[in-house]
Amino acid sequence: MTPDEVKWDFIQAWLEKADTDLRAARLLVPHGARFYDICGFHAQQAVEKFLKAFLIYHDIEPPPTHHIRRILSVVSAVDGTLAGSVREADDLTPYAVQARYPGGSPEPDEPEAGRLLKLASIVEGEVLGRLSPYLSSGRP
Repeated sequence: MTPDEVKWDFIQAWLEKADTDLRAARLLVPHGARFYDICGFHAQQAVEKFLKAFLIYHDIEPPPTHHIRRILSVVSAVDGTLAGSVREADDLTPYAVQARYPGGSPEPDEPEAGRLLKLASIVEGEVLGRLSPYLSSGRP
């Protein structure tokens, strides 16, 4: 397997995981308040993975963090426009860990869960839009 094939496969694996997280988040919202924080977790995970796939495409090792702002600071070095257009996605950072444990915060309501999904969808569109030429060219 060539280095280009390895890179392609690795990017695809990150994008597939991101897609799975985003799909899970979308499935949870209709089931009510009990699942809104878990929706936030999966939305955060999707954003993190989409951004890390973008970094891998640019041959940058993703930082080992769940903090969206930290990831975006690395993204801004290669695409400041992308980092600026999705900076609000940092609102998802607390859902990576805190919201998953008792007493953790935040506790989103339905409108907030919808907003979190929208943020994740925006990141998905921005990243996939930028990777589209690479992805549509097929595996090397």
